[in-house]
This record gives sequence, C-alpha cells and structure tokens, in this order.
Amino acid sequence: MPNMIPLIQPVALSPVLNWMGKNGIAHDRYILKAGLSLHLLDEPTRPIPLLAAVRILMDLTREYGPNVGTLSVSEHSVASLGLLGRATLDSETPRQALLRMAQAYAVHSSHEIFHMQPHQAGATIYHRFMAPMDDESLHTCQQYVLAMVRSIVLGDRQIERPLSAISMVPHRAHGFAHFQEIHGVGIKSARDRVLRIEIPASVLDKPYDWRWKLQKNKTGKHTPINGDGTLTSSLRATLPTMLHDGTPTVAELAELAGTSPRTLQRRLAAEGVTLSSLIDQTRRDTALQKLTKGEESIGAISADLGFSAQSSLSRAMRRWTSDTPSGVRRS
Repeated sequence: MPNMIPLIQPVALSPVLNWMGKNGIAHDRYILKAGLSLHLLDEPTRPIPLLAAVRILMDLTREYGPNVGTLSVSEHSVASLGLLGRATLDSETPRQALLRMAQAYAVHSSHEIFHMQPHQAGATIYHRFMAPMDDESLHTCQQYVLAMVRSIVLGDRQIERPLSAISMVPHRAHGFAHFQEIHGVGIKSARDRVLRIEIPASVLDKPYDWRWKLQKNKTGKHTPINGDGTLTSSLRATLPTMLHDGTPTVAELAELAGTSPRTLQRRLAAEGVTLSSLIDQTRRDTALQKLTKGEESIGAISADLGFSAQSSLSRAMRRWTSDTPSGVRRS
C-alpha cells in the first residue's frame, strides 16, 4: 500500500454532497478545486483519490465550521454508501450491520482499517487511516466516521445513549467542544491517532425496526479497491476522473499519493511505466469506451478527457487507431 495512491469509492462523498444540496451549497467549486470530475458519481465504482475527498471535506469545514463531519451525516446516509451501505441494510441488529461493514471496507477504501472487536460489555470499533494526514484533517474524517457508526447503531430508532465511550484526535483549535454534546459521552484524546468507539451490548443486540431493512444484502464477491497494490494500478483507476481539467501534473499526483514528485517518478520507473504513457493509455481506453457506448457527443468526450479542442481528440484517435472518432463510433 505505501507505493500506491490512496483510493476510496466516490460514494463516500454522497452524504456530504447531499448535505450541501439541502443547505443550498453548490457542489461544483469544491469538486473541481479538489481536481475531480463533476461526473464522479456517474461511475460509483470507479475509485477517486482519498486525499481529494478529504480536501473537499476540509474546504467545507473552513467555510462552514468544524462540525461539518458530523452535520453531513443523517440517519439515511448509510443507504447512499454503495456496497458499504448494502452490506448493512438487511441486518437484524447493529452488531450484524457493523460486522458486515467491516467485511466490506476493503472494497470501499484502500487506506482505511475498520475493525470490530467484541467483548463482554459490548464491542469496540477501531478505525485507522493509513494515508498521510494532518491532525485537523484526521479529526474531521474521524468525526465523519464516528457520525456514520452512530447512525448505523441508531438506525431509525431513538436511543438516549447509543455509544458509551469515544477516543479520537482532537481539533487543534476547538478540541471536542464543538460536537461532544451530540454524542452525550466523554471524548478522550487518542495519542495513537486511532478512532475508538465503545458500544454497549444492550444497544448492539437490540433489533432494528422494520423500516431499517430496506433491501436484501446482495454484496456478492468484490475485488478489494487497492487492486494489485501498485502505483500504476491506482493511477489507472483514478486518472479517468481527473482528466477533465487538462493533464494532471506530477506534483498534483504526488500530493495525492502523499509523496514527492521525484519519489512518484522513481516508483513508476521501477514498475516500468512513465506518467505520460499512463495518461495517454487512459485517454485512449476511456475514449474508446465512451465512443463505443455512444451516450455522449464527441465534443463532450473530448472535454471530459481534457483535450483543448475536439480536433485534438481527432488527432489522438488517428494516432491510436488510424481512424476518426466518428469512424470508431460507427464501427
């Protein structure tokens, strides 16, 4: 994992984007500033860089307060989390839902560890981000995960004290004062930067009401999001969501990988590829796929792939296939 760009499913942003919509906050500026495509949810299983998603969350907290990680999660948020949500929605109890969530997490995120440890008094949830993150960003992300766990424990019920103890990274300016009242329990500082959530057995094993069981748990078998664990595979997965604004630079991709531009280039060389060849292959494969599907105009495809003009796509297509975009679409 240290050699690859940290990845996450774009549906991880669904609760945040839904919260923005309900509060009249336009999505576009935040998504584009993070270097992502406005169509990122059109392909909910195509990963995006984890640190780009974190950037959106942090930009929101700086404008709307340090409590965004909590406020953006509602009782319905888990239903928007794709496979992670489907893994929980047919559960009989919070214990079953959280166990299923832990099993599905490797498909949801490449650099997060979500583990549930049962004990006599109930269970402890352990959550750790393996991607490089400053304390303020980590606090906001832990706040988001904490709110999601709380919503799963509650379901559609009213429980006075669903959690019994919490430890996490404090906000550098506010500590825990800005959201502790929401959870109703004392929150301790986690020196090891690991989020821990204690849930009592009486809550874990209390059956959900019928409204929480929205659909069958059809998770099936899925490939972990980290693929083969190489930098090349993580770039192949994320580049299609980043080409709309032109060609991503080495510096931009190195930041998303949590490393330096020189180290990024060295790792790619060790895997036998160059960034320019990867970008070219990604544009070719994506263009051929979109042209074959026939759902978008050639001009729209050209813009999505970061070409300055439709004629640039035409020249590239002739180089790749000796044919024009229109010819490829007809064939």
